Amino acid sequence: ARIGQSLDTESTEKFNSVVQMLNQAMTLKRRVVENLRPSLLDHFGLSVAMRSHFDEQCRMAGIECVSSLPEETLELDATAQLTLFRIAQEVLGNIIARGGVQHVEVVIEPEEGGYSMVIGDDGSPMDTDLARVMPSVRHRVALSGGRITAEARESSGGQASGNRVTVYVPRSAGG
Repeated sequence: ARIGQSLDTESTEKFNSVVQMLNQAMTLKRRVVENLRPSLLDHFGLSVAMRSHFDEQCRMAGIECVSSLPEETLELDATAQLTLFRIAQEVLGNIIARGGVQHVEVVIEPEEGGYSMVIGDDGSPMDTDLARVMPSVRHRVALSGGRITAEARESSGGQASGNRVTVYVPRSAGG
């Protein structure tokens, strides 16, 4: 006999409750593991993983997203790809948390010795002190041997016209 079929009503309810908790725990575990190292990154590369992440997060936040990502970034080692992905993930999270943004753009382009990534938005000016606002981004960039800048842009009338975070990461992170 199958477990659960020969139990009384109270035991069946408890059994079903335990099964439901186990299913929820497995779903949470999958989500945590996926957030640690996205499987899309391993299987399809940086561009697909970034496009998927930005599309999903922007859709949920009601933000229009435009991306210009190379089809292949095979010249980046796995650590450099993960570094760029994590930085993009945190910068986008910061943009969404600030609110008031309607458009986000992410661009990755090859540069001598590595890749540059620019993430821009049309929101209110951000705090450009990255040591305070996004310390883990600064740390990741430093560990990769790259560089980062952040700027809040204003229009000619003194009104906010958005923000831009620019990151450069060498092909081989850490060097």
